[in-house]
Amino acid sequence: IPGQRRAIFRDRYVCVVSDADTPLRGNRASHEELEALPYLSGWFGDEVRTHVDDGLAEAGIQVRCVQTAPGLLALPFLVPGTQMYAFVPERLVKHWHPLNAEEAGLRWLLDVLGEIGQELREEPAAEPSPA
Repeated sequence: IPGQRRAIFRDRYVCVVSDADTPLRGNRASHEELEALPYLSGWFGDEVRTHVDDGLAEAGIQVRCVQTAPGLLALPFLVPGTQMYAFVPERLVKHWHPLNAEEAGLRWLLDVLGEIGQELREEPAAEPSPA
């Protein structure tokens, strides 16, 4: 993102997949597996590259991006029921806790994100734009 940058905190990115829907098994995926599976990317603007974009490129992984979503927050909720994978900050996936599952606001948010995910799964995948 253009402008000055200043590190406030550090987090590592983790890959999220649907256990039931992807052929991946175990805690690691090979470059070949990541290149073969559809990729869900967080979008911040047409000319904006993320840390994930840079890391995948540096690792020599050519992703097959089939869908984008604004930002990173929705990504873990759009993956279930698909073979897509996404990368998100680890703190994001650790934020949800089963003790909060019955909280009304969280239930509402998960329902809305689930509906959006269903709509995205029903739409034909758009061709990825060249980077």
